[in-house]
Amino acid sequence: MEQAVYAFRVEGKPVTCERYGFGHINKTYRIVTSWGNMYELQRINRHVFTNIPNLMENIGNVTRYAAQRVRHPMEALCLVPTVDGKDWYEDADGNCWRMYHHIENSICFQRPASTTDFYESAKAFGSFQEMMAGFPAEKLHEKYPELTICGMHDGYFQDEGPILTDINEKKPDVLLVCLGSPKQEQFMWNHRKDLNVGLMLGLGGSLDGFAGNVKRAPKWMIRCNLEWLYRLIQEPSRLGRMMRLPKFLWQVVLRRMKG
Repeated sequence: MEQAVYAFRVEGKPVTCERYGFGHINKTYRIVTSWGNMYELQRINRHVFTNIPNLMENIGNVTRYAAQRVRHPMEALCLVPTVDGKDWYEDADGNCWRMYHHIENSICFQRPASTTDFYESAKAFGSFQEMMAGFPAEKLHEKYPELTICGMHDGYFQDEGPILTDINEKKPDVLLVCLGSPKQEQFMWNHRKDLNVGLMLGLGGSLDGFAGNVKRAPKWMIRCNLEWLYRLIQEPSRLGRMMRLPKFLWQVVLRRMKG
């Protein structure tokens, strides 16, 4: 990390570097210099963002465009260039870093606590959309140019009817059902004949693993099919659910024995 701290053009000499915030994708550190300036240093999650040059070119283009359209510099993110003038830095271990100027008195909510929070979030998003309306989208790199995410729903619905209708209207090739076990399996089984989809996958918390939000088991445990044990050690509360698996296997054996 020390390489990264000194790789960017900061005002003054870095004197402190501490973990900052609760980001679940990238790891963020606050840097304070001898001049009292503050910066946010981020280690970019390479499991999520596999093409760092394209990612940072996107961020650079968007942030510089936004900076020209705000009333105050602190209303937009501003990248700190590296000592050689780039938007990001790769250290000797292959870790990729970026740095932003710290925005004083800014607040990052992990979840909305009131309707006011919802309103202000929507207002800020709308303002951003309006500000970026003239941005030339052809400048942006697409991570998966052939992928179309045609819809999404949270898992907090009571009436499944509108959800089924929406899925059938969009006719997806793949439907990812992440409702947690056994709810997701029950949903797929109960509606296997109702849905016009090519393939249904029950992922549960696997998306967190793919996205890098949850640390996966060591490679040797994955090779030995022991990732479930690693997750159980990390989350002992899963023991109750795990104990249902032997019962399920036993029921399968009994059914096969009975023909």
